[in-house]
Amino acid sequence: MLRRYQCLDCGGSDAYRSRRRTFLENYILPFLLLKPVRCANCFRRSYASVFTAARERASGHNGPQFANLVEQPKAIVVKKGWGEAVLAGLREMGTLRCDRCGEEFVIGHPPKIADKKTAEKQAHWLERLLAEDHKHEKKHADRIELPQAYF
Repeated sequence: MLRRYQCLDCGGSDAYRSRRRTFLENYILPFLLLKPVRCANCFRRSYASVFTAARERASGHNGPQFANLVEQPKAIVVKKGWGEAVLAGLREMGTLRCDRCGEEFVIGHPPKIADKKTAEKQAHWLERLLAEDHKHEKKHADRIELPQAYF
């Protein structure tokens, strides 16, 4: 029975397997029933149980899978100044500033599902997420996939 993956940084639930790099990852982690995985939303690399669902890596692909953004358009938030290329093809729905640190984030929706009310709900969700980051002294993710529950 596979468990669902949840990123510790952004809360994303989509992950893919990461290549084993070190002696620890090649020989020790398997005994601990752990595997390296990478969040498909914020690209944070971490270890997860071998019983956690994670997609296989794309063959011949060594980096984050940006192709998924084109195949399955999703609403995302990007830290302002970080990845305007990631927002290509998305409609800017607004900008949100973190109350604590002042960092700005841009909400982007695919044109077919762009909705101002949904963006407002997602902004409230994002405010709570950013506050939680500060509460736990975590750095804000550069890119966050917005919850689809609002669609």
